[in-house]
Amino acid sequence: MVYRSRCVQRYSHQNILVYTETQKLREVSHCCFNNVFTVVIEHFTLITFILSLFFIYRRLLEKQERLEATVAALQEQHGEEAAAEAVAELQEMVTPTDREQLDKLKQTLVK
Repeated sequence: MVYRSRCVQRYSHQNILVYTETQKLREVSHCCFNNVFTVVIEHFTLITFILSLFFIYRRLLEKQERLEATVAALQEQHGEEAAAEAVAELQEMVTPTDREQLDKLKQTLVK
């Protein structure tokens, strides 16, 4: 009987050790998972922000190109002086905010 009780005690002690090690492993893996998840969310947010800027700048550049093409066509058809009023109206279509963003983009592209 003494032998059995020692076996049971040893077995129970081993189970407790395994259980505590398993708990530690779970805690560490949980912390690692949380860190990885946070990094993934931060990267996703950054990529989403960059893509939104890309689409905004692309829209502005396309708008600017269309305006420049229209202005060039007007000047070609009606001459410089006759198209000046129409050109001024077309230039007003670009808001000051859009102009600022285009200027920043052009400066960034020059660098």
